[in-house]
Amino acid sequence: VTYAHHAPHSIYEPMGRETALERIMESGTLGYARTEAADTLVADSGASSTQMAGGEWAGAQMIGLDRNGHAVKTILEIAEEMGKSTGLVADTCVTGATQAGFAAHQTHRSKQDRIALDLLDAEVDVMLGGGLAWWIPQEANDPDSETYRRLEKRTGGTIEIRSERRDSRDLLEEARARGLSLCFNRTQLEQASRDRVLGLFDHDILMNGIRETRTEKDPGRTIPTLREMTQKALQVLSRNSNGFFLVVEAGLID
Repeated sequence: VTYAHHAPHSIYEPMGRETALERIMESGTLGYARTEAADTLVADSGASSTQMAGGEWAGAQMIGLDRNGHAVKTILEIAEEMGKSTGLVADTCVTGATQAGFAAHQTHRSKQDRIALDLLDAEVDVMLGGGLAWWIPQEANDPDSETYRRLEKRTGGTIEIRSERRDSRDLLEEARARGLSLCFNRTQLEQASRDRVLGLFDHDILMNGIRETRTEKDPGRTIPTLREMTQKALQVLSRNSNGFFLVVEAGLID
């Protein structure tokens, strides 16, 4: 359908025509969603998740903004207004484009340092995945610093300590102050008992499918699987009698 509308010399889009498949769908037999971004044939995760979350055309690479750069209210934000709990789970970075499209508002998906701040401000209750590097201050890059030693102790030495931030904000401390329980390995995740949880299990993305399969039964494994993270999120979010909204992404297929 997308190609029929955007192919060179298309007989559909310029003439306002619909394909037979579109007519079948619009009859109520099927539903469909056109996935391209505004003015761009091939969509990226930022634009497509923004469009799914907000129902408005988004520009390529945009996060939580319409094609003109205006913030759009997302389904996650609507769920929070309804008193529901919310969660984001991914085997990529928590600040990755798919998750960000539901809870952040930035002009480009690469602004993960700002996306992390948006996620905190959005008061998302459960965030599980990778991307520790975007949550710790730049001083953590000095292995002789107090910041580095503190983070190494906090994470149990199971995660590479490396910051991608260009400021001195410690978003882990800010998250803890907002009532989120912090987890950095599978055991800590299993033991987390609060109604709000931030789990960051690698400095970048988590395990791909091959590594996950090979280590799944390893008693020394520290990184939770996507299944384990999802189960924990469901356990925590289901405590809310008003219900919950949860996004889960298996983002390592490519």
